[in-house]
Amino acid sequence: MTSSMEFPLYDALICSHRGIDKLPHIVNSLLNQTLPPENIIICSTSYEDILDIPISQLTYITHILSPIANQVVQRAIGVTHCQSPYIFQLDDDLTLDINCSKNLLEFLLLRPNSIVSPLISVNTNEYVPQGINWLNACKSNPLTSFYLSLQGFNFSRPKSLKVLKFGSIVPLINKPDHPERVDWLHSCRMYRKESAFLVSAMLSHGKSYFEDIYSSAEYISLGYNLFLLPDAIAYHPSVSAISSKDGIGMLTLQYAALKKFAINKFMLSFTMILTFMYRLFISKRY
Repeated sequence: MTSSMEFPLYDALICSHRGIDKLPHIVNSLLNQTLPPENIIICSTSYEDILDIPISQLTYITHILSPIANQVVQRAIGVTHCQSPYIFQLDDDLTLDINCSKNLLEFLLLRPNSIVSPLISVNTNEYVPQGINWLNACKSNPLTSFYLSLQGFNFSRPKSLKVLKFGSIVPLINKPDHPERVDWLHSCRMYRKESAFLVSAMLSHGKSYFEDIYSSAEYISLGYNLFLLPDAIAYHPSVSAISSKDGIGMLTLQYAALKKFAINKFMLSFTMILTFMYRLFISKRY
């Protein structure tokens, strides 16, 4: 497959586990991009994962088996099989706006010391954080919404996916009017291949659930700029609401991941204590 002459080549890297129903959609979406990838690398846990991909499309695919269902491990394996100078890493449950990859790469070429991500949207055009629909969780439990608002979470008008000074994380829901520099990118992102080997979170086994937080923080410490692009959109299936206990549990784990990078350690510790008290005395009621 040949990309337009004005753009360098990029490879798409997809991690998957039990993705037989999802992979045909993301592969088809990639191949129908205005700027399709030179190669598609799929690292998954079974040969069956690619059985429903049409034979005509398998020409562009390199399929690698991963020994475990761990995205960090799969990406570390997959990166070594990428041959193009740029990599677009993706989860297997996304579909892309037709200009998504072109807009990402065009922006990245103008800012070479950057990592760039598309905006994540559900089919209703509601912009949500990758992985967990915090908005639905808060709608289903006013007490959880109030508790999080005390920590600086504003779910009606969040502006970006940022790591705040005291360690909390504000999820991205709205669509910015222009490319927005942020502190944390979700796992769907585009970057120069060489930068993948600079970040230990991309290559380790022990940070799989929060490698997006770790790697973002490490990229920033290395002088990279992180951007979300409003004209590059990836569509994600709707995610069901989470319980108060699960939601607060996720926050607690995120605080643990952020502890290494938090600026105000006192406020971070206070928030973790508040989270523990909430889980112990309040969340059991729901």
